[in-house]
Amino acid sequence: MLACAVALILLIDVSGSVSPDNLALQRLGIVSALETPQVKKTILNQPGGMALAVIEWSGTTRTILPWQHVKTPQDLDVVIQHLQSEPPGLGGVTAMGWALQKALEYFDQVPCAAELKIIDVSGDGASNEGPGPQQFRDQAQAREITINGLPIVTYLEPDIADYYQNNVVTLDGFVITAEDFQDFSRALRRKLVLEISRYSR
Repeated sequence: MLACAVALILLIDVSGSVSPDNLALQRLGIVSALETPQVKKTILNQPGGMALAVIEWSGTTRTILPWQHVKTPQDLDVVIQHLQSEPPGLGGVTAMGWALQKALEYFDQVPCAAELKIIDVSGDGASNEGPGPQQFRDQAQAREITINGLPIVTYLEPDIADYYQNNVVTLDGFVITAEDFQDFSRALRRKLVLEISRYSR
């Protein structure tokens, strides 16, 4: 198996608290972030490239971007085109534990031998169905998989960043907060650069 620097899963919240307009903002935010010159440069500068997958989650999960080994600008273009063609999911409970479990299992299918493995989970609310995220955070730590958080603040859960910090991210992880869904793209751009480039060798 070829080596790569980073394997990254984006876990995107599509639960019932996320309106169709905000679902669209999230999808556009991912595409916009990947099209940003600084993010492109960071990804393409990784030794051996990086593996990327995107999974939407609520009460169930849906893999909207299967693992892609991104090494060239053309590889990144394929990822962006795929994300632009996939309609976002909609509705359901906020089952973050099951989403993290799915992400951990999906690392068994990563297409390259990644030096570092990262789960980037975003959402606007605390888990309210199924097992909590804490046990899967602990499993991730035991497997040396980093979990970073991108909480999205709303009037319903103004303290969601604290929830992510205390219950979701691993000890080596970090939180970057989006002040609302309009701010998602800005927060994700910053987060991608930090979580990828901080591990550059």
